[in-house]
Amino acid sequence: MSDEACFANGDVPESKAPVLPIPSEFLDTSHQNGTETVVRSELHSDCALSSPGQNADDPIQNASSEEALATVYVPEEIPSLDLGSLSCGDSYQQLEQHRRECEKLGKYDEAEEAKNRLLQMREMDSARRKRELQELHLAQRLSAEELHMKDTQEFNDLWDRKMQELEENSESLKNALAQRHEQELHAYMEKLRQDIEPKHPRWSVELLNMRKVQETLAKLKKYSEAGKTKAKADQMEAMEAEEWQAKRDLKIAAFEEKFVQKQRLEMMGLIKRIESGKAERVQTRQTEFLRLVQRGQNTKKQLANTHKIVQQRSDKYPETANSSMRNSPRGRASPRPGRPVS
Repeated sequence: MSDEACFANGDVPESKAPVLPIPSEFLDTSHQNGTETVVRSELHSDCALSSPGQNADDPIQNASSEEALATVYVPEEIPSLDLGSLSCGDSYQQLEQHRRECEKLGKYDEAEEAKNRLLQMREMDSARRKRELQELHLAQRLSAEELHMKDTQEFNDLWDRKMQELEENSESLKNALAQRHEQELHAYMEKLRQDIEPKHPRWSVELLNMRKVQETLAKLKKYSEAGKTKAKADQMEAMEAEEWQAKRDLKIAAFEEKFVQKQRLEMMGLIKRIESGKAERVQTRQTEFLRLVQRGQNTKKQLANTHKIVQQRSDKYPETANSSMRNSPRGRASPRPGRPVS
């Protein structure tokens, strides 16, 4: 029997049964799933198709087979989605829902367009996250480098001040020692001039005899001969006094040289200690500077390893890599190294 004959006799095959329009009072508006409307269960017993004449007032039963076929239910269409208006900021859920609805309704062109848009959005988002991660890593490297340069500058300023203070202290010590040496030498020379022997000239026997002859001639009133004798005696006395003074000065100079040599050794010892202290300070500065450089290299190496781990995590878990890098203590720039020990 043909389909039209079946419809004419009121015997509609189950596979060919049309979906009839449902009055609004039978609709359950509290449950909707996608594009299909769920009908209340009590409708099933009243909406079964029957042969014409069972209910004269039912417009559905009075409809012809052509009209009945025209009332076959077509699922309501989803609202069109402007894919061009979507941006990377839109959630994937909206576009993914649109793709599934298009797939369910057989709108494969729109589904393909939505799928391509999803792929494009994912690629754009992936590129954005990669760019942000690279910018974050660059900012952290620059921050670490800036901190290291600042620490190096502070280190150099600190040690420059220390070396300047050491130099000033050294000059002060040398000036103080030189002033003390000068005072001690002056006091020592005064003491030498007072205590050094012989304090007075020791005249020769010949000079003493000439003085006796001079006195004898003067008593005898032989003034002319006494004057000549006196002149010779004065000349001899001057020579002997000059010789005595020269010997005494030579002796004083010898003692002075010994004393000055002692002071010179003391000054040399002070200078040696100062130079040794400077060399020790320079060595300490060099050691501390190498430690500072090593700390900077360790910070860069640790930061590079952290960036490598975060990059790998970003490739594997792109949604959480950037936030974990920002929140991780190791993701931040290294704290400032400690100051060198004085």
